[in-house]
Amino acid sequence: TYVLKRYWRPIRVNNPELYPTEGEIYEILDDGLDLEPKHAIAYHDIEIDGEIDSTLKLIRRNLVAQHYERRGKPLPAKRTKTDPDPSALLPEDRCHTNILMPMGESIRRFCNSLELLSCFPDYIREQKRSHDKLIIHRDANIGNLLIFERSKGTTFGRLMDYDHAKKAKEKIDITSYIRDLSSSELDIERKALQTILSHERRRKADNVVVGLNRQVDNEVLDRALKWFPEPIIGALYIAAVAKSTGLGNNASEKSICLSDLGWDEKDKVDKWPDFANREHGPGERTGTLPYMSGDVIARETLHTPPGFDEAPPFVHEAIHDVESLFWVLVNLCLTRKGPGAEMRREELYNESPSPER
Repeated sequence: TYVLKRYWRPIRVNNPELYPTEGEIYEILDDGLDLEPKHAIAYHDIEIDGEIDSTLKLIRRNLVAQHYERRGKPLPAKRTKTDPDPSALLPEDRCHTNILMPMGESIRRFCNSLELLSCFPDYIREQKRSHDKLIIHRDANIGNLLIFERSKGTTFGRLMDYDHAKKAKEKIDITSYIRDLSSSELDIERKALQTILSHERRRKADNVVVGLNRQVDNEVLDRALKWFPEPIIGALYIAAVAKSTGLGNNASEKSICLSDLGWDEKDKVDKWPDFANREHGPGERTGTLPYMSGDVIARETLHTPPGFDEAPPFVHEAIHDVESLFWVLVNLCLTRKGPGAEMRREELYNESPSPER
């Protein structure tokens, strides 16, 4: 079963490599993807008598209102009726587009708890694949998380509708974030980090216990000291991972190594997609409000990372899309009384609930 998505997509004239169409994004995502069905079967721009069906050129015939002011780009203060600013008066052009896509079920219609919980790792893996191809979705919401059926009757989750997606032009080197420590500094901080990890220690602010029963390799200590601005922060991270995975419980086992924490060479990350050079278009959404990260809503970085004097400039990154998945799951837990299509909680149907509800 397929569905035809028809809508008016913005036409990007400048920097086409930063503004691929939704169909082109699906081509990028489906390249090398073994899982069926693909994101899109076919796509094309609609033509009328050989001319692309667009809002500005075909429908308006380039007609521009004399006093038109585009949102997000105010008219110059000195503009007069006889001397308009052409760029400010030009409406955004949109093209009529068709995309033939496989039809899935909304995550709202999950058939049991196992299906619900098994689909969310699929959504995260989808985000990881997209991120590896320099793409982030930017609008993960309850309507874009779908459930598809495999040929054997099992199901899997997929994130769809990339019409607000963002593509980076290139990856940037992230080694500038690594601390450059001399051998003497590294030796001193390594001893401090090992001491913190091997003793019961509590942070007054959040009451986190750091002490581990298991030894930690020097390679892990050195990597943590280069990536984290303070030994205590590196200790907290190592302890949290070790305890959540059961690595820190048995003192008789071998020391915790890089591969235990996912820090071995095969997972080493030296570059990261640079999304900072891609500006959003006029009136372009960056998410669906109930599921948006606080950073995205405020359009600023609300949390200042340790070691920074001030918060870095806001850029919509993959972590914001992961947070949107969390809010979708919270929404489902709060609004559904069980699996199935019509399992919304009864009190939510009442527009004016009583105090008892």
